[in-house]
Amino acid sequence: MRMHVFRRRFLIATSLFLVVLIFPVFVNPTSVNGDGVAPDCGRKSGIYIKGNEDFNNEYDFAGEGTEDDPFIIEGLQIELRGYGIRIRGTDAHFIIRNCEFEGRSRGWGGTAISLSRVENGVIENCDFSNMLLGVSVHKSENIIMQDNDINSVRIGIRIKHSVMIQISNNEITNTRWCALYFIHSFDCTVTDNIIANNKGLGVLLYDSGSCTLFGNSFEANEWGNAKDITGELSVSDTNTWDDDVSLGNVWDDYEGAGVYQIPGDRESVDRYPNGYQADTTAPVWVTAPEDQTLECGDGFGMTVEATDPSGISSYWIGDTDLFSVDSMGTITCNQPLELGEYPLEVRAYDPFDNFCSAMVTITVQDTVCPEIAGPEDATYIEGGTGNTLVWSVSDINPSAYGVYLDDVLIDEGSWVDGSIEISIDGLNPDTYLYRLELIDLGDNSASDEVTVIVEPEKTSVPTTTSPIPIPKPNTDSSAPSDDSMAGPAIEPVVIASGIGIPTALGLTILFVIARKREIL
Repeated sequence: MRMHVFRRRFLIATSLFLVVLIFPVFVNPTSVNGDGVAPDCGRKSGIYIKGNEDFNNEYDFAGEGTEDDPFIIEGLQIELRGYGIRIRGTDAHFIIRNCEFEGRSRGWGGTAISLSRVENGVIENCDFSNMLLGVSVHKSENIIMQDNDINSVRIGIRIKHSVMIQISNNEITNTRWCALYFIHSFDCTVTDNIIANNKGLGVLLYDSGSCTLFGNSFEANEWGNAKDITGELSVSDTNTWDDDVSLGNVWDDYEGAGVYQIPGDRESVDRYPNGYQADTTAPVWVTAPEDQTLECGDGFGMTVEATDPSGISSYWIGDTDLFSVDSMGTITCNQPLELGEYPLEVRAYDPFDNFCSAMVTITVQDTVCPEIAGPEDATYIEGGTGNTLVWSVSDINPSAYGVYLDDVLIDEGSWVDGSIEISIDGLNPDTYLYRLELIDLGDNSASDEVTVIVEPEKTSVPTTTSPIPIPKPNTDSSAPSDDSMAGPAIEPVVIASGIGIPTALGLTILFVIARKREIL
């Protein structure tokens, strides 16, 4: 009986011991071992920090969270199915170092470290293997990842909507989709990393800008070493794939001449790939700029072309107010050009900022004379009013006019397209010659002459009368022949037409008196 009771008690004690030993494994699918971690590490994640105070209150990590004395999470061995370490909404300084993260599902589940809305974090000297995602950084800034080993994961490091992320001296291998994946992130630096033997892509910059990548080694990445694409937001900021001085990246598919073209629609280049020495040779003109002369009002266009072993990165012009140039070397005007000369410097640059230059002069001239549609010759009666001459005039660059009357200047001034009108009233009867002369800004001239006749005002015609008959003198032979007795001989007088009646009557009276004297 005692033996039976003992056996029952032994079985119960053994069962309780096993329950206590095995139960945490089922309750917590992610197990954590290491110093500085509280016994209860969470439920679906090993460590879950939701604010600055959790570093001390929940897990009692060493440090004060300052830049000089950051919180320290180190020496952990975390086996995970969900998350290993999750940190949310902190700005305290912290360091995660010398930790090992290993997934239980052979690379298809779990994230080792997840940071969201976090500032001032460092992840260093950690090992990651067999999980979905090594490090995920979301909406965070000032995060440093250095000297880590990431292997056999789907994505090594994913940076999303973040700024000022530094990734250096890491080795990322055997990823299934992408080693480094940047999504709409800016001002990130990727230096001195080994990104090799990945089944997917080495580095993908998607809708990210102002990132700098140099000193990295890319080798045997099955989907390609790198890709730089615009994405949905069409970020315009460019990315730099070298140190902007002399150091680029090492690419196993580099052909050994010129720059390394980064695949993608951003048209990025590594100017110093594989230790390539900087190109110090300037491009050479294939189609050099030349002086051009064009008629005012005509369109302007010029295409230049240069060549360089490293390629032509851009064309440049000195006057961007009046001119524009595109990536193909086509130069156009931004606005119509006025008469004159326009000096213009044109350059072609290679990716190493070497350039060839040429000075050209664009001359805009006007060789077209003004056009005049003149009035017909005019005639009017002296004293008439409202008489004018109207010329229709046009030109692309009108300047000055003068109106001459019989070669004497009577009117002048500036003119525009339209008409010029002058009055010709008040002239005396005569024939006059008017002349309009035009000149434009190109010193082209035109003239037109018009004859004006002024007729005298019409007057009344004088009336006429018939001559008055005058009696003939007496020629009778019986008249005394004594000369002393004879009176003065009166010749017949013919009264001209138009002489007044009083004059004729007076002559008649004189004739009668003379006749009486003769008789006596």
